[in-house]
Amino acid sequence: MISVTGSIPASELIVVGGDLNGHVGTDVDGYDEVHGRYGFGERNADGERILELCDAMYCYEHLF
Repeated sequence: MISVTGSIPASELIVVGGDLNGHVGTDVDGYDEVHGRYGFGERNADGERILELCDAMYCYEHLF
């Protein structure tokens, strides 16, 4: 996903929506800039990948 989104010009807005099936958990653990602080439970591998993507793309994850 990083390779795809990385090819889009920085002037463009990227919106990723849908069920990414990841649990980012309650702990921020070094993802202060991207963790919405509304997580629940424990982080799983998919949640880790979501946070890594957000961190790499300088975005902010909103958990609803």
